[in-house]
Amino acid sequence: MKSNISIVCVINRKGKVIAEHVAKKFDFYSVDVADLLNFNMVDEQKVIETCGTEYLNKLQNDAINQVANYYDTVISVHPKFLTEKKNAAILKKKSIVIFLKISKGILEEYAKTLKRGVEKSGLLTDVIVCDERNKTISESADLVLDFNKLNEVRIIKKIIKELEKFAMKI
Repeated sequence: MKSNISIVCVINRKGKVIAEHVAKKFDFYSVDVADLLNFNMVDEQKVIETCGTEYLNKLQNDAINQVANYYDTVISVHPKFLTEKKNAAILKKKSIVIFLKISKGILEEYAKTLKRGVEKSGLLTDVIVCDERNKTISESADLVLDFNKLNEVRIIKKIIKELEKFAMKI
């Protein structure tokens, strides 16, 4: 039985806000994988420089394993954490995975509106792998919702409606 909901969104800040609203609606907890890594003082760049990408993947895998074992939790997760197939499989086994799909063009336009350098550069990097990531994650998600309009209120209502329909099937 799946006891969690995972919301996968490339715009981490928006995904986190959406996850928090969905969690409130269902009286669930909310956790963000990137925040958990930050809490555990994992600096991705320094880990790569010091220990390599494989060790960073291990830390990310540990974080995914940890949150997947929570109960009644909405997990917000950036797609980069799901490039490791075992991470995607872990979340899929323990949660209903909702992918907020966004097109390459819309993502690029949104990134250009940002003023913060780190977030902006991260999203511009995400643009490069957007099409491949969209295909991979769409195949493994339980629900894929169009996030091109970036309207949080409408997407939250859509998620709740889809989850209610999904629950009826179970």
